[in-house]
Amino acid sequence: MTHGKPSENGAPVPRAVSYLDGGSATRQLHNLAEDFAVIRKDSGPFPPFEVVPLAPKRTMLDDGLAVALMDMDGTTTSTEDVCCLAMEEMMRRMSGLAAEAWPGLDRDRDHPALIGYSGRENLEYLGEKYGHLFSLDATTRAYIEAAAWNIGPWADPAQAANVRDWLAGLGLAALLNDPRFRVLMRSGKEPAAHGGVLDALCAECIGALRAAWPACATDVGLTIYAHDYHRRLVGNDEPMIRPLPGVGVVMAALKGRLGADAACCFDMLAAALDDVVNADEGRDTLRALGVHFERQPARLALVTTSSAFETRHVLRHVFTRLRAEIMDWGLPPERSDAVHELFQTAETSYDAVVTSTDIPETRLKPFRDPYSAALARLGVDAAALARVVGFEDTEPGVISLRAAGVPVAVALPLEGTRAHDFQAASHVATRGFPEILLRHRLFLSERALEDAAD
Repeated sequence: MTHGKPSENGAPVPRAVSYLDGGSATRQLHNLAEDFAVIRKDSGPFPPFEVVPLAPKRTMLDDGLAVALMDMDGTTTSTEDVCCLAMEEMMRRMSGLAAEAWPGLDRDRDHPALIGYSGRENLEYLGEKYGHLFSLDATTRAYIEAAAWNIGPWADPAQAANVRDWLAGLGLAALLNDPRFRVLMRSGKEPAAHGGVLDALCAECIGALRAAWPACATDVGLTIYAHDYHRRLVGNDEPMIRPLPGVGVVMAALKGRLGADAACCFDMLAAALDDVVNADEGRDTLRALGVHFERQPARLALVTTSSAFETRHVLRHVFTRLRAEIMDWGLPPERSDAVHELFQTAETSYDAVVTSTDIPETRLKPFRDPYSAALARLGVDAAALARVVGFEDTEPGVISLRAAGVPVAVALPLEGTRAHDFQAASHVATRGFPEILLRHRLFLSERALEDAAD
């Protein structure tokens, strides 16, 4: 089968799209990859799933590390716990049940089913499992308050546009010009501050939700979830949002800011491991990595299914804590200053940032699109993929990395994702970045580190 009309010399001209029958497609896939992922789709009637070829799995970067791709929630930061807490709060508000009546999400059973998946997939899971607890009265009250907050001056503009569309879909667009609703929009206070206003609006709006229920449950739940999660993000301090152990050292080392002084970080990193690490060997490893990347800094990209709004606020909290953490690394002042400068903003820390705002919701992880977009922004071609490593805490994230062509895809499971299937991962580092640095030397071969020993 040709892939285009013949050229002047008779050879077929390649084209971007070609029709193939089943046998031809099977042969193409067989020649392309040995590993595949089956990704279930809920976004349309056909096809119900996609079969995705995965890049060949590698465990070592023999030619050195030029690009590192890092997930945010659960890999770089602790925000997965905050997201799950916001999901639990959403359930309480939609059910009206206190802790005595509903104990909350089960960390062992529910968290692995939520972490790493889109908001819509999470709402579908929670609806199937706990939908019988929903109260229309409680849901309407929570929705009116959440909708007002999500359109207020502090809100995510993209989320505000969604909420306006969802209100219109329910036949409630008139709320946007209702003086009572606008009071809620401007104040951002808790329901108790405007109880009478909320009571009146809920009485007028509950019929619209009843008529659209349960088809509207996902959009309603996402609005309520965003209310709680975003309130936590926009505050000046959210102690649950913090950098995960060792991530700052990895970032600073990759960007060439530590040099031989990376050895100063040994005690801090070793404390995060389960077993004893030989101090001399550990410091030698860090020193070699620091010198290597000082000579050949890597490019670093953040790739997340959080929105641009969420990413900006999460990183604001994380960088504040990283800058404070630097003083405990034991670095000389000039090194501390260089790392402090690195951790000012996302722009100073990363060479590219890809969020869910950049990618259609139906093509987020586990599809390859988020990581493919990051590689494109960094100018990484097929030949350069052998020098790329990716870090993820979830099964969908690891699949996304491999599907984008990243051969060294490393899993850093959290408590909530240890039940995920990480067969696609090149390594599973249960102790996170300290293990990756001290045990695996960032997956660099002896040959790749030779120049650091000169």
